[in-house]
Amino acid sequence: AMRTRHRLALLSGSASLSAAILLSLGVGGSTAAHICGQPLATKTWDSGGTTANWNEAANWSGDTVPGVNDYVCIPDDPSIAATVVNATFTIKALESVEPLSMAGNTLTVSDPATATELSTFTFSGGTVAGASNRTITTEFNWSGGELTGGSSTTVPATAVLKMAGTTKYVTGSHQLTNNSTTTTDWKGGDLWMYGTPAATPATHFNNNGTIRLVDDPATVTTNEGDVSIHHSGNTIPAEFNNNGTFTKVNGLSGSDTYVSVRFDNNGTVNIDQGRLRLAGGGNDAGPFTLATSGRLQFEGGTHDVGGAITGAGPLATPSGLTATAAPGTGALPAGTYFYKVTALNVNGETTASTEASATLGATGKIGLA
Repeated sequence: AMRTRHRLALLSGSASLSAAILLSLGVGGSTAAHICGQPLATKTWDSGGTTANWNEAANWSGDTVPGVNDYVCIPDDPSIAATVVNATFTIKALESVEPLSMAGNTLTVSDPATATELSTFTFSGGTVAGASNRTITTEFNWSGGELTGGSSTTVPATAVLKMAGTTKYVTGSHQLTNNSTTTTDWKGGDLWMYGTPAATPATHFNNNGTIRLVDDPATVTTNEGDVSIHHSGNTIPAEFNNNGTFTKVNGLSGSDTYVSVRFDNNGTVNIDQGRLRLAGGGNDAGPFTLATSGRLQFEGGTHDVGGAITGAGPLATPSGLTATAAPGTGALPAGTYFYKVTALNVNGETTASTEASATLGATGKIGLA
């Protein structure tokens, strides 16, 4: 019989096993930008200045910087590496064919009816806000800064998402979606996702591609791949939805990736090394696969797990916790499943532990009590 291992450490809430429901999420409203070359453009970059800075008036048509009512076009400018957003501005929407760089300040794109389209966006600090939905069509280099506003940021299938650097934020009902078919190596910098007030949409990170938590080969001893996804509370909790592949690749065997947001796995999660600690609850229809040095811990919230959880190496027959097989009502394949519940104190130290196993003779689910 197949032997699988499911480690469960609950600080609060309860756990049950059943088929999960695939969520379909999105933000509507904005249409494609294509501001450049259209009558819609009211302010165009003309490279008349001596720097690549956004706030230099001579760089813009009419020698005035864009204002709150402007639809902005930045065409390709071979004379500079990138346009630098070096001050705080509010505009209607933006199309930038030229690479855009931002390390601070706030850029607000306010028109919900017109999308903002960026070719290459290097974002290391500051805030991008507003109701205009944003698409990064070539490359999104994200090493810091905040994405916010009741709108969306999308990395399409043909673009590339790169994640490294320092802390990153997704807040204010924003929807970040990764559709890239190129693997994203997340090489450092924790992610903070903020909850929202009652009667408002939740903040989401939707991964439909492949994300790997890895160390930077140039500085491998610093364990950049041990990033965490944190939640800052409010009435509506933030959610990380994995509909693609999410893999913890590198890190010492005792290293942690701590996830306190709700984590829904409808794709595949691989834990090659170290610990993936899920503390915000979630629906998990997709499988979790643990390598010999990988460990999965459910540490809080309510987890509805319908996908197979498989691991390497045999286990001794556990006892104590009650595990009940329910064939015919879930998506777990036939086999023997092992579970461990661990109680932790505020310092993360184990205070009690109990284990259980159950065998499914046919596809179904396991209930824990």
